[in-house]
Amino acid sequence: ATACASYETVGNNWSFDLSATQFATGNKYRLEIYGADKAGNQHITGCPWVTGSAAGACQTGDADHAKYLRYFVYNKAKPVVTIGWPVLVSPNYIGSTLSQATGTATGLGVVNVQYALKYNATDPTSHWRQYTSSGAWVYPYVGNLWNTAYNPNGDWSVWVASNVAWVDGEAYLLTVRATDSAGNVSNEQEI
Repeated sequence: ATACASYETVGNNWSFDLSATQFATGNKYRLEIYGADKAGNQHITGCPWVTGSAAGACQTGDADHAKYLRYFVYNKAKPVVTIGWPVLVSPNYIGSTLSQATGTATGLGVVNVQYALKYNATDPTSHWRQYTSSGAWVYPYVGNLWNTAYNPNGDWSVWVASNVAWVDGEAYLLTVRATDSAGNVSNEQEI
């Protein structure tokens, strides 16, 4: 499907409101932009204009040779994140060493998974701050202290939170969320 719209201005700056456009999540779109003066003059040599185009190339473009040609995938859907380990059972007593927490993230263009780990107590309490290969409990802290999980597959289909200095006998609250390239943030999952 193709749709066109015209915008007239007498100034050098312009904007176009796309808020009423009915884009569908996951669909790919092409945006073409060109211009003309009131007399219909247009300059199409060197169109479309791209980074590195020669000075003076593609001054306005036209309907067949857009000055700017951009492609994008529309995404308004939140990614989905899960916690796979530790498994939620109540009460959740881990009778052995807990080396890591893991889970999955799915959606269009997931770019990161973050986790917040704290003692299961009312804030201010101790919260985990992850460093490159270690971390530390921060006290007192209020709110979620977000850490970026490890991405072993390169696509966030699996995430891992490891190297946590667990304290024997302490109860914890783990919260995770995922973000995609459009800035959509998943619903938080908690265990």
